[in-house]
Amino acid sequence: MARGIAAQLSTRLDKPVVIENVGGAGGLIGTEMAAKAPPDGYTLILISVAFAFNPSIYKLPYDPATAFVPVAILGAGPVVIAVTSKLPVGNLKELLALAREKPGSLNYATAGVGSFQHLASELFKQQAGIDIVHVPFKGGGPAMMDVIAGNTQIAVGSLVQMLPQIKGGKLKALGVGSAARIPALPDVPTISEAGVPGFEVTNWWGICFLRMRITVLPGPRRSLRSDKGRSVQRGWMQTRDAPRRGTRPETPPEPDRRLAFG
Repeated sequence: MARGIAAQLSTRLDKPVVIENVGGAGGLIGTEMAAKAPPDGYTLILISVAFAFNPSIYKLPYDPATAFVPVAILGAGPVVIAVTSKLPVGNLKELLALAREKPGSLNYATAGVGSFQHLASELFKQQAGIDIVHVPFKGGGPAMMDVIAGNTQIAVGSLVQMLPQIKGGKLKALGVGSAARIPALPDVPTISEAGVPGFEVTNWWGICFLRMRITVLPGPRRSLRSDKGRSVQRGWMQTRDAPRRGTRPETPPEPDRRLAFG
């Protein structure tokens, strides 16, 4: 996702945009690094829904309401429940039956304690009435790879991250956390229709700037707070063919409401 956004930004701002991938702790490490960057208007951060709920879980070394300014919500997409191809289940009902037959024997991998994947998995676990064991990792990538290897059996995470592995046959998708089936996986039922009624979980992504203490905005930030910011969002969604990848565009006013920034 970051690479697609960087390409759009570079085109519209006529400036190179460098990506620095900093994973771990559900986005906390990268967000703290961004919060400590020079407030010169040239540092952007790509955030997810975890940015909004992290203050309720952790004691943060920064105040997200004062450290950052929202620019745009880029899109949203559901979670997907997927299992290692080594697990002998073909659908969600079979997974639930196995979990109930052998409580505490199945593990689920996440990006870490308190991460979006962790909370989504705990909600699924609670609503499904099953006993599965949490195995936290330092990032979503390592968690997904461990499920692919078969060391852990279940992953509940953002579809946009796991879709390539599902399409490649390395993970089996059992259900999506949207209200209706999605074009990206038309044959995969929603989790609600597959056996856990009422389950619906969606992630979203957006861009923020560091809040600045000057009145004249530098070029990149001034441009992104204008119509160029909205065109970046539209351009990324069009070029990435969002619906087939399990994401949908959001309208520009969304970031301030969702992040509740003052």
